[in-house]
Amino acid sequence: DAAFFQYRGGKLPEDVAKALFGEKLYTSVSRLETFSACAYEHFLKYGLKLKEEETFDFSLTDLGNLYHDTLYQFGHYLSTKGYSWNSYTKEEADAFVDDAVERFSREYRNTVLLDTARNEALKERTKDILRTTIDSLSYQLGKSDFVPADYELRFQYLENPRIYGSIDRLDIAKDENGYYIKILDYKSGKHSFDIARLYYGLDLQLTVYMNGAVAAWQKMNPDKKMIPCACFFYEIADPMPLGDTTENPMERKERIHKELRVQGLILEHDEVLKHLDSSNASESSVIPVKYKKNGELASASQTVTAEQFELIRQFTDEKVRKIGQDIRNGNIDISPVMEQSAQNSCQYCAYKGVCGFDKKLPGYKEREMLLKGEAVYEEIKKELTEDGIYDRSEKGHNDTKS
Repeated sequence: DAAFFQYRGGKLPEDVAKALFGEKLYTSVSRLETFSACAYEHFLKYGLKLKEEETFDFSLTDLGNLYHDTLYQFGHYLSTKGYSWNSYTKEEADAFVDDAVERFSREYRNTVLLDTARNEALKERTKDILRTTIDSLSYQLGKSDFVPADYELRFQYLENPRIYGSIDRLDIAKDENGYYIKILDYKSGKHSFDIARLYYGLDLQLTVYMNGAVAAWQKMNPDKKMIPCACFFYEIADPMPLGDTTENPMERKERIHKELRVQGLILEHDEVLKHLDSSNASESSVIPVKYKKNGELASASQTVTAEQFELIRQFTDEKVRKIGQDIRNGNIDISPVMEQSAQNSCQYCAYKGVCGFDKKLPGYKEREMLLKGEAVYEEIKKELTEDGIYDRSEKGHNDTKS
């Protein structure tokens, strides 16, 4: 049997799939992304519910929880004090960070953060990063017309699958056209929007959260017009000084602000860009936008046309539905996505010792991401049109359909 083994794919009987996953799928974005990366990993993690052995080291996940908790609490601290993100003092922010990190250290997972000298040093470094983060977020808001309207906004979206999530921060800008919606997701590493990763279901978070935010905020404000216009990742970091050691404090601060610009997706529209950055600089220090000498947007700007933005939003919902249907149909195929020649979904998979995937054995293969750039938009448009979903007459930045 071993000599003539050939992998022939995996599929659960329909009744088994329903028993494991339910008639109605209730899911997070990260779960859908896991399925897109490898259906078998999803089966092991969410079907059989296999777990890694728990350790009591302070992990990146723990650090992310600390960052998110502190920023969430700081936003509410400003609200209760009647402050804006630009009216508090540095001393108040520093004291808040010190207290938040110390409290987290005492209360989180049996005070593991207090156990060693190394973790004590990590705690002090974390305070520096959070101080820089608060300063950077304040700087970004000071350059824009947006103000935070909600923190940790919980939402449920679509029907089957029913998606739930929590948006780190939702910002609103208002004018005669309506409410402009911007969402911000905090990350402890570098992230950017990639249309190819969206197409293959590997990076759904920003656009699902945008659609969910529009639906949730519209429900809370039924008489207002919602204009979804920007969704960003913010990297929580404190860039160390680079290059010239003679860099003065002001130059260093300007460089850090530029390095900590948000990354993501912006609707290419004059009013939107002005609301996001009112400085009229040739290269924005707060959003990924740069202008040529003739005033046109440079190609490096992370903007998309109104048609592309609408395609992305409509495709996101359809992709989620198709993934949900695949899960309910019992797909547990061992076929990981290969993103680069030397990297695939197996590289950091906790279950790679379970599935038996081996490219040297017949039948096992990786899925390649063949589409990139503009070709992805064309394919998305083609698929949505064939499915009877995309309608050119509905495109535009004023459309609030999800």
